[in-house]
Amino acid sequence: MAVPAIDATFGGATANSYVTQAEATSYFELRPGGQKFLDENGETQRRFLIFATKLIDRETFWRGRSGTTQILEFPRAGMDAIPIKVKEAQLEQALDFAVGGYERRLRQIELQSLGVRETTADGVQVRMVPSHPDALQMFRLCGQARHLLQEYVEMAVIVGRA
Repeated sequence: MAVPAIDATFGGATANSYVTQAEATSYFELRPGGQKFLDENGETQRRFLIFATKLIDRETFWRGRSGTTQILEFPRAGMDAIPIKVKEAQLEQALDFAVGGYERRLRQIELQSLGVRETTADGVQVRMVPSHPDALQMFRLCGQARHLLQEYVEMAVIVGRA
């Protein structure tokens, strides 16, 4: 199946990305380590960018969407542009796909769900910290993307009595 073209239309009903492929190329030409993304063919780059957008849009964000017909989570109400941090989060997540970080996190989650707490890979011993299953959901996005989105993500607070 062919990967669709990038549609970064602001608030669009068919948008599938926050950045264009040209924006991604410009970003990765300057970013140290960005060559890993640039080495991928155009179809793979589009696949990484579109799936990065899907992962971002699984988060719960402050305020409602800007328009009633938009398909993506951004822009949010009151925004007249996609915030640069959202675009950078998408780009960092796309790079994470290119370097294999996403697959490593998925494998770690799989091992933890099987009860594995320690393993050795390439001569390096890895000890995994047990996590609550819901906490593992935060590992869908790479650390850089999560950090960039932090100010837009709605945080749940549980209040209880001591």
